[in-house]
Amino acid sequence: MTGGGACYAAGVDVALDPVLIRREHGAAVAEAVEDDLRHLAPDLLRWHLFRDLPATTLLPVAVPLAVYGRLELTVRPRHPRTPSQRLELVLSEPDGAAHPGRHRMEHARERWDTRYTGGLLTRCGGYDGHLPFFTATGDRLPEASWTGPERVIAAQDAGDWAAAWTLAGFDVEPLRTMIGAGHWITAYLRDARHDLAQVRAAVQERGGPVRVPLGAHVSLPLTVGADLRVQYVSAPIPPPEVPAVRGERPVDFDLVRHGLLPLEELHPLVGDALFPGLAGLFDGPPDPVPDVTPVRVRCQGVWHVLGDGHHTAEEMRRELALRALGGAPLRGCFAARAGWHDPDTWTPKALRLRRQQVILHAVNGDGPAIAAWLDAGLDPHLRDHLGRTLLHLLAWLPEPGPVVARLRHAGLDPRARDRLGLSPLRHAVTMGGTPQAIRALLDLGADPEDLR
Repeated sequence: MTGGGACYAAGVDVALDPVLIRREHGAAVAEAVEDDLRHLAPDLLRWHLFRDLPATTLLPVAVPLAVYGRLELTVRPRHPRTPSQRLELVLSEPDGAAHPGRHRMEHARERWDTRYTGGLLTRCGGYDGHLPFFTATGDRLPEASWTGPERVIAAQDAGDWAAAWTLAGFDVEPLRTMIGAGHWITAYLRDARHDLAQVRAAVQERGGPVRVPLGAHVSLPLTVGADLRVQYVSAPIPPPEVPAVRGERPVDFDLVRHGLLPLEELHPLVGDALFPGLAGLFDGPPDPVPDVTPVRVRCQGVWHVLGDGHHTAEEMRRELALRALGGAPLRGCFAARAGWHDPDTWTPKALRLRRQQVILHAVNGDGPAIAAWLDAGLDPHLRDHLGRTLLHLLAWLPEPGPVVARLRHAGLDPRARDRLGLSPLRHAVTMGGTPQAIRALLDLGADPEDLR
């Protein structure tokens, strides 16, 4: 699905005015931008955009998607410095905020442009119509049938950088002398994610010396020798760098080959490209099934299921009262129950992961997933590490109605405060909440005076 409707559904705002672009930058630029937007798959863009950011839900930089002379079509956070993952497409001149390396996508259109998705196979090192280590239908190749690409990657996996570079057609001896020259050079030579075949192809494509970036300020100059082997040259050279995005294998390939990502969970366009023998059979990642399985807790020396009637409500109130008066920390069932509402209290790992999943759904604006969790029996009275309730977290839902209806029935307080003193309404307004969420909170009884 492409176009403006798809962008809205995927949480991407299109901040582009075709008439203004035509008037200020000419018909050619306007038509090129419109053509790219027609073929932009926002769900595919999201799939690739956050793949290298496992430690955070925030997009830290603006990412160029296409270049038109001095202008760039860029995707960036709609609400920077907030947890919101809503994105925005803009056309502007480079301002230096975009990351100069791997996050630039103008050289990786296969990651967002439906016209180029077939090129993902080549970017993953594919040859003869299949990925290294796999057949076109996803079966594993026996080691006896491995050729050059598989053996290069196997050498990288084994940490044998010299063998990997040699098998890829590089002159190793000059590179070997660089090992002691600095951290970035050492890291680059040993990096198992670098696609050495792509680096070699890029160097040969330039037909002369190029710089392969190793970090923010260090480059490894390479050139093609008379025998078509890539060699290190020490003289400073001015030609452009090999784009970093061409020097790394897309992470999907490594996840699949290591068994960390099942084939059926690939994005449909990614699956069709990487396994052409299975094209048309990919439906994308299945909707997550809410897991509200009762949690077992060790309490007073006995393992039992949380909430199985082992403790009465009166016992729970007594323990909470004693804790509020300065008594001993809560333990066992009492701590597990209280921890769901207060993350400062010990909480079983299963409940912590459950809470994290729900929070990620909220940050991604996935209202149906949260509604499914509530329907499956999730206790709606959770609080995250900032003391935010589910009413705070619905700020980023584009269609919050179904969730609000369930939270209203559960009796959540629309005036509850988080640890920063923010009500759900003020949180939504200051943290990039959707207009629909703000209206829903007002309808629920949020106090407009909280905005003063």
